[in-house]
Amino acid sequence: MKVHLFALILSLSLLSCGNSETNKPQKNQLQKFENKGHQLVYEMTQKVGDYDKLRNKEDVVYTYTYQTPDGKTDVSTEKYLFDGELSYGGYNQHERTLPQLEGLIEQGFNGKEFWLKHKGEVITNEDYLKRVAFNRPTNFYWFTMMPKLLDEGLNYEYLGEKTIANKKYDIVKVTFNSTKKEATDIYQLYINKNTAMVVSSFLL
Repeated sequence: MKVHLFALILSLSLLSCGNSETNKPQKNQLQKFENKGHQLVYEMTQKVGDYDKLRNKEDVVYTYTYQTPDGKTDVSTEKYLFDGELSYGGYNQHERTLPQLEGLIEQGFNGKEFWLKHKGEVITNEDYLKRVAFNRPTNFYWFTMMPKLLDEGLNYEYLGEKTIANKKYDIVKVTFNSTKKEATDIYQLYINKNTAMVVSSFLL
């Protein structure tokens, strides 16, 4: 299944989380790059900021809409505390996430365990909680993805240039060496050659 993520929206969200200062790229003369793809990702992160800068903002609240190719849609209010990667999601619409539970569902990670509520009542169903254990870190990662693209254990491959609607993009493939869930993911980043910003990414 291929999911199209509008990473530009996520990047703008990161820039607006309680910080009005302009992010100015800073060149690190000691920085060494594996290849051109790695360099392009590094230059992008200098604009959006690294994870330490995101952590300094402490938290964020935003509305997240996720739609699969078959049209099923989730709409959730997401709340994150960056220190400890704590998260909460309140779903008023959940056609793909536990659709059998009608009405509001809430799920979260408190730093020790995952939890789920349906209309305010605690749910302990193990299968449901497995879905929560997938959603919480996945949603958190996708929001923080841009600053995390310089984490250890990532591989970068430059796939070349592509012109779309008269705009030129560099395409970078990102894969993972880590043992975490995202290790199975493969991303293709479309980086605007003029702005050095990711305008979209594809999860393959």
